[in-house]
Amino acid sequence: MKKLLLSLGICLALSNIAYGKTPPEVLKPYKEYRAALEAGKTEVAYKKARIAWKLAEDMLGDSKTTGDLASNFADINPTKDYTPKKYKERMKAHARSIKLASFHGEDEADMALVRHLMRIETSLTLASIKNGKFIQGGKGLYFDDMEKALDEYDQVGSTYEGDMEVLRTRHYELKKDYERSLEASTRAETLFKNRTDNVSTHYPILLKLYKGNSLRGVGSPIKAALEYQAVMQNLEGIMPAEHPFVKNAFTQWMLTRSELEDAGRLEEAEQAGLCECWPFENYKNQALPLLRVPPILPRRAKRSGHVNVMFDVSEAGKPINIQVLNSTDSVFEKPTLDSVAKWRYQAAEDAPEDQSRKGVANKVSFILADIHGRVIPERG
Repeated sequence: MKKLLLSLGICLALSNIAYGKTPPEVLKPYKEYRAALEAGKTEVAYKKARIAWKLAEDMLGDSKTTGDLASNFADINPTKDYTPKKYKERMKAHARSIKLASFHGEDEADMALVRHLMRIETSLTLASIKNGKFIQGGKGLYFDDMEKALDEYDQVGSTYEGDMEVLRTRHYELKKDYERSLEASTRAETLFKNRTDNVSTHYPILLKLYKGNSLRGVGSPIKAALEYQAVMQNLEGIMPAEHPFVKNAFTQWMLTRSELEDAGRLEEAEQAGLCECWPFENYKNQALPLLRVPPILPRRAKRSGHVNVMFDVSEAGKPINIQVLNSTDSVFEKPTLDSVAKWRYQAAEDAPEDQSRKGVANKVSFILADIHGRVIPERG
């Protein structure tokens, strides 16, 4: 049996509710939840999912539908007015969905283990948002519960245990305990290498992102950049370029490459395997710039800095879809966007056929000097 759990975030796929057997009072908020989620209205989806779950508890009690609706509610991450009470309610929903996983019959083990993972990942997501305030003193982010479930369902050494170690990698990374994070990443890699099941998940991809972050934390930027680069290359042809995993990897790769360049280590990094370009494009063949308007140094700037941007080039040669990938200080971002919007490139009819006009990346630097002409360095 193969389960593909490659999600855009921490949420599972929307549960398939049996329309003919579910009371209309429950179906109404459930349909509203799905519509809101598909429209990107997270706050509305959160409220509607909660209503659907609570109604199912009252009207259906212990059932597959109740468990699925509890899971839907638990996996939504609201962005406004988040409180410890809301956190506890989501954890309660997670626990409820795990308990009711038995209603999935032969899929009980898979469903229960997946929902254990989702509970851990929810806690980690909220820890990163709220700096861990809502999870201190809890059940060790529910790793103990996951370990018991692995033993109960005879899944020790499986993909699911590897997934758990990926989340442990993330846990220690968030705590800035990078050494223990890397130890967990090694355990995860070993488990994925030696597993005998055919379960497929998104966690091996996330592992490279988390490992890259920890490698940067211990002062190994070249190894970190190669981890980010591996994500981009592995996703080529599998996931679209706008997928969050790709964007995350690209942003971190650009930032790390920029740091290596500033440190004079770019040649060393390229010898180690760092590519000169975003793996999907050859930057040497990108649209030829004709005009670059320098940015205006903001008055609020207190030191030098830079902004990495990415954009497409229209047929007329104008930068479009301009986005900031990262910056040393947000004060430089608006001047950069204003500047890049005025740049001009070869028009499409004048450009060679092999020139790329998508995903053009550039670094815009701001150099600030003191009254004696000495450059004030970027923030360390």
